[in-house]
Amino acid sequence: SMESRKPIAFGVLTTDTVEQALDRAGLKHGNKGWEAAQTVMEWFQPPSPQSPAEPLAWDEAFLDRAESGEGGEALWFWESPTPFVVLGYGQQAAVETQSETCEHHGVPILRRCSGGGAVLQGPGCWNYGLVLRIPEAGPLASITGANAWIMEKNRALLANLLSQRVTVEGHTDLAIEGRKFSGNAQRRKRNHL
Repeated sequence: SMESRKPIAFGVLTTDTVEQALDRAGLKHGNKGWEAAQTVMEWFQPPSPQSPAEPLAWDEAFLDRAESGEGGEALWFWESPTPFVVLGYGQQAAVETQSETCEHHGVPILRRCSGGGAVLQGPGCWNYGLVLRIPEAGPLASITGANAWIMEKNRALLANLLSQRVTVEGHTDLAIEGRKFSGNAQRRKRNHL
Protein backbone atom coordinates (compact mmCIF):
# COMPACT_ATOMS: atom_id res chain seq x y z
CA SER A 1 0.00 0.00 0.00
CA MET A 2 2.82 2.41 0.85
CA GLU A 3 4.67 1.70 -2.40
CA SER A 4 1.64 1.84 -4.71
CA ARG A 5 -0.03 4.72 -2.81
CA LYS A 6 -3.28 2.75 -3.02
CA PRO A 7 -5.19 1.68 0.08
CA ILE A 8 -5.55 -2.03 0.68
CA ALA A 9 -8.01 -3.79 2.97
CA PHE A 10 -8.23 -7.50 3.63
CA GLY A 11 -11.35 -9.03 5.09
CA VAL A 12 -12.11 -12.75 5.14
CA LEU A 13 -15.11 -14.41 6.75
CA THR A 14 -14.34 -17.88 8.02
CA THR A 15 -17.62 -19.59 8.71
CA ASP A 16 -18.87 -23.14 9.22
CA THR A 17 -22.44 -22.58 8.06
CA VAL A 18 -24.48 -20.39 5.73
CA GLU A 19 -26.26 -19.05 8.82
CA GLN A 20 -22.95 -17.83 10.28
CA ALA A 21 -22.04 -16.18 6.97
CA LEU A 22 -25.39 -14.39 6.83
CA ASP A 23 -25.07 -13.26 10.45
CA ARG A 24 -21.67 -11.71 9.69
CA ALA A 25 -22.98 -10.14 6.48
CA GLY A 26 -25.27 -7.90 8.49
CA LEU A 27 -28.01 -9.95 10.09
CA LYS A 28 -26.65 -10.23 13.67
CA HIS A 29 -23.02 -9.16 13.94
CA GLY A 30 -22.79 -6.16 11.63
CA ASN A 31 -21.64 -6.35 8.02
CA LYS A 32 -17.99 -7.37 8.30
CA GLY A 33 -17.37 -7.02 4.55
CA TRP A 34 -18.69 -3.47 4.60
CA GLU A 35 -16.51 -2.68 7.63
CA ALA A 36 -13.41 -3.87 5.74
CA ALA A 37 -14.36 -1.81 2.67
CA GLN A 38 -15.05 1.26 4.81
CA THR A 39 -11.49 1.30 6.13
CA VAL A 40 -10.34 1.97 2.56
CA MET A 41 -13.17 4.23 1.45
CA GLU A 42 -12.73 6.58 4.40
CA TRP A 43 -9.39 7.63 2.93
CA PHE A 44 -11.42 9.18 0.13
CA GLN A 45 -14.36 10.56 2.09
CA PRO A 46 -14.26 14.33 1.67
CA PRO A 47 -15.69 16.58 4.37
CA SER A 48 -19.32 17.69 4.20
CA PRO A 49 -19.47 20.56 1.72
CA GLN A 50 -20.24 24.07 2.97
CA SER A 51 -21.37 25.09 -0.52
CA PRO A 52 -22.18 23.19 -3.73
CA ALA A 53 -19.12 24.70 -5.43
CA GLU A 54 -16.77 22.69 -3.19
CA PRO A 55 -17.69 19.16 -4.34
CA LEU A 56 -17.78 20.29 -7.96
CA ALA A 57 -14.18 21.40 -7.46
CA TRP A 58 -13.39 18.02 -5.86
CA ASP A 59 -14.47 16.29 -9.07
CA GLU A 60 -11.82 18.08 -11.05
CA ALA A 61 -9.19 18.00 -8.28
CA PHE A 62 -9.47 14.23 -7.73
CA LEU A 63 -9.24 13.62 -11.49
CA ASP A 64 -6.22 15.93 -11.86
CA ARG A 65 -4.56 14.32 -8.84
CA ALA A 66 -4.97 10.84 -10.31
CA GLU A 67 -3.75 12.01 -13.70
CA SER A 68 -0.60 13.52 -12.14
CA GLY A 69 0.20 10.22 -10.39
CA GLU A 70 -0.32 11.66 -6.89
CA GLY A 71 -3.68 9.95 -6.41
CA GLY A 72 -5.52 6.96 -7.72
CA GLU A 73 -8.96 5.59 -8.31
CA ALA A 74 -11.57 7.01 -5.95
CA LEU A 75 -15.27 7.05 -5.20
CA TRP A 76 -17.03 9.67 -3.09
CA PHE A 77 -20.58 10.75 -2.36
CA TRP A 78 -21.94 14.15 -1.49
CA GLU A 79 -25.11 16.13 -0.95
CA SER A 80 -25.34 19.89 -1.32
CA PRO A 81 -26.48 21.81 1.76
CA THR A 82 -28.28 24.37 -0.45
CA PRO A 83 -30.10 24.51 -3.82
CA PHE A 84 -28.03 25.24 -6.93
CA VAL A 85 -28.12 24.83 -10.70
CA VAL A 86 -25.23 22.99 -12.32
CA LEU A 87 -24.40 23.25 -16.02
CA GLY A 88 -22.51 20.77 -18.15
CA TYR A 89 -19.06 21.80 -19.38
CA GLY A 90 -20.22 23.14 -22.74
CA GLN A 91 -23.55 24.70 -21.80
CA GLN A 92 -24.44 28.40 -21.78
CA ALA A 93 -26.16 29.77 -18.68
CA ALA A 94 -28.20 32.28 -20.72
CA VAL A 95 -29.70 29.44 -22.77
CA GLU A 96 -30.09 26.74 -20.11
CA THR A 97 -31.24 28.67 -17.03
CA GLN A 98 -33.53 31.40 -15.82
CA SER A 99 -30.62 33.34 -14.38
CA GLU A 100 -32.70 36.27 -13.07
CA THR A 101 -34.96 33.89 -11.15
CA CYS A 102 -31.94 32.03 -9.77
CA GLU A 103 -30.33 35.31 -8.70
CA HIS A 104 -33.57 36.52 -7.09
CA HIS A 105 -33.78 33.33 -4.99
CA GLY A 106 -30.05 33.19 -4.21
CA VAL A 107 -29.54 29.99 -6.21
CA PRO A 108 -26.03 29.92 -7.65
CA ILE A 109 -25.43 28.72 -11.21
CA LEU A 110 -22.30 26.57 -11.30
CA ARG A 111 -20.46 24.52 -13.92
CA ARG A 112 -19.06 21.00 -13.61
CA CYS A 113 -15.99 19.75 -15.43
CA SER A 114 -17.94 17.00 -17.22
CA GLY A 115 -20.62 17.19 -19.89
CA GLY A 116 -24.30 16.55 -19.37
CA GLY A 117 -27.32 18.81 -19.05
CA ALA A 118 -28.38 21.55 -16.66
CA VAL A 119 -29.78 20.26 -13.37
CA LEU A 120 -31.45 21.89 -10.38
CA GLN A 121 -30.15 20.21 -7.22
CA GLY A 122 -30.20 20.69 -3.50
CA PRO A 123 -30.66 18.88 -0.20
CA GLY A 124 -31.93 15.36 -0.83
CA CYS A 125 -30.13 15.00 -4.17
CA TRP A 126 -27.24 12.59 -3.79
CA ASN A 127 -24.23 12.87 -6.06
CA TYR A 128 -21.20 10.70 -6.60
CA GLY A 129 -17.79 11.24 -8.05
CA LEU A 130 -15.74 8.42 -9.48
CA VAL A 131 -12.18 8.35 -10.79
CA LEU A 132 -11.06 5.26 -12.69
CA ARG A 133 -7.87 4.44 -14.56
CA ILE A 134 -8.38 4.07 -18.30
CA PRO A 135 -6.88 0.73 -19.43
CA GLU A 136 -5.58 0.05 -22.93
CA ALA A 137 -8.42 -2.40 -23.58
CA GLY A 138 -11.78 -3.31 -22.09
CA PRO A 139 -14.97 -1.39 -21.41
CA LEU A 140 -13.31 1.64 -19.82
CA ALA A 141 -11.06 2.23 -22.86
CA SER A 142 -13.83 4.09 -24.74
CA ILE A 143 -16.44 6.66 -23.76
CA THR A 144 -19.31 4.42 -24.91
CA GLY A 145 -17.87 1.35 -23.18
CA ALA A 146 -17.22 3.23 -19.94
CA ASN A 147 -20.75 4.65 -19.92
CA ALA A 148 -22.26 1.20 -20.49
CA TRP A 149 -20.07 -0.47 -17.84
CA ILE A 150 -20.61 2.19 -15.15
CA MET A 151 -24.34 2.52 -15.83
CA GLU A 152 -24.86 -1.24 -15.62
CA LYS A 153 -23.06 -1.35 -12.25
CA ASN A 154 -25.25 1.54 -10.99
CA ARG A 155 -28.42 0.00 -12.44
CA ALA A 156 -27.85 -3.41 -10.87
CA LEU A 157 -26.94 -2.00 -7.46
CA LEU A 158 -29.90 0.38 -7.31
CA ALA A 159 -32.36 -2.25 -8.56
CA ASN A 160 -31.22 -4.50 -5.73
CA LEU A 161 -31.34 -1.74 -3.09
CA LEU A 162 -34.71 -0.38 -4.22
CA SER A 163 -36.27 -3.78 -5.01
CA GLN A 164 -37.57 -2.26 -8.24
CA ARG A 165 -36.83 -2.61 -11.91
CA VAL A 166 -34.28 0.07 -12.87
CA THR A 167 -33.42 0.67 -16.52
CA VAL A 168 -30.64 2.49 -18.34
CA GLU A 169 -32.22 5.06 -20.67
CA GLY A 170 -30.14 6.49 -23.48
CA HIS A 171 -26.48 6.18 -22.53
CA THR A 172 -26.25 7.78 -19.10
CA ASP A 173 -29.65 8.04 -17.41
CA LEU A 174 -31.32 5.69 -14.95
CA ALA A 175 -35.09 5.39 -14.75
CA ILE A 176 -37.87 3.62 -12.87
CA GLU A 177 -41.02 2.99 -14.91
CA GLY A 178 -39.72 5.34 -17.59
CA ARG A 179 -39.13 8.24 -15.15
CA LYS A 180 -35.55 9.47 -15.00
CA PHE A 181 -34.06 9.72 -11.52
CA SER A 182 -30.35 9.86 -12.29
CA GLY A 183 -28.16 11.48 -14.90
CA ASN A 184 -24.45 10.81 -15.31
CA ALA A 185 -21.61 12.40 -17.24
CA GLN A 186 -17.92 11.76 -17.61
CA ARG A 187 -14.75 13.71 -18.19
CA ARG A 188 -11.78 11.90 -19.67
CA LYS A 189 -8.12 12.72 -19.56
CA ARG A 190 -5.25 10.68 -21.01
CA ASN A 191 -5.07 8.04 -18.24
CA HIS A 192 -8.15 8.54 -16.06
CA LEU A 193 -11.85 9.27 -16.28
